[in-house]
Amino acid sequence: MDDDEDPSAINRYPDNNDSSLYLLFANRSASGTRCQHTDWDRCEAIRIQEMHEARDRAAQMEKIMRWWKDCTAEWREKWLVVKEERDEAREEGSSYKKLFVETKAKLDKIVPEKIVLESELEDTKNTLREITMDQLRRDVLEYDDDRRRNESSAEKDELERAAQLQKNANLERLLATSQETIKRLEQLSKQHKEQIKSLTEKSANREKELKEELCKLKDQYEPKEEKLSKTFSNGMSLNK
Repeated sequence: MDDDEDPSAINRYPDNNDSSLYLLFANRSASGTRCQHTDWDRCEAIRIQEMHEARDRAAQMEKIMRWWKDCTAEWREKWLVVKEERDEAREEGSSYKKLFVETKAKLDKIVPEKIVLESELEDTKNTLREITMDQLRRDVLEYDDDRRRNESSAEKDELERAAQLQKNANLERLLATSQETIKRLEQLSKQHKEQIKSLTEKSANREKELKEELCKLKDQYEPKEEKLSKTFSNGMSLNK
């Protein structure tokens, strides 16, 4: 008995090599009655040890359940925050996308109008130039014809000079008016081009800003979604 091991939860009866105890165990197993040996102190120690182990397991299980409850509550709270941020990001992205589509539609509508206005302005300049040149040619031809007809007499020459002076004055006024009109048209064309250029730059800048904002939203949303997926995976692994 001196070489026997101490009793434990695994080896409740360490002196199982003893032939007498072996017979007692065999009789107990055969009859289904309680153990007949008299080592009650050892049995009581084993019972107390098993009771302490059961209490330790229960306390550990309670700690695990509390920890799991806290983890679940914290995960749910974080999930609600991430979900709200995700919904806000989606709504903001949708509004920016809608604004981008509207701005692009306005820009697409302005471009054809710009082309039409440029074409009309060019046609107007060409028409005015043709009218001015034709009028000058007709005036010069008329002046030459009148001068040839009136060369026979001085009176006719005097009348011709007076008419020529009048025509020259009219031509000068016409030329001045034509030049002013051309300058005015050129100024209007320049202003119109500047306005179109400004509108185009504003539209391009706005489109660029919208694209940058969409990229920022995407960059903000992807880490949140990745964090959410990682949190969800951790939660699932904890559940398992």
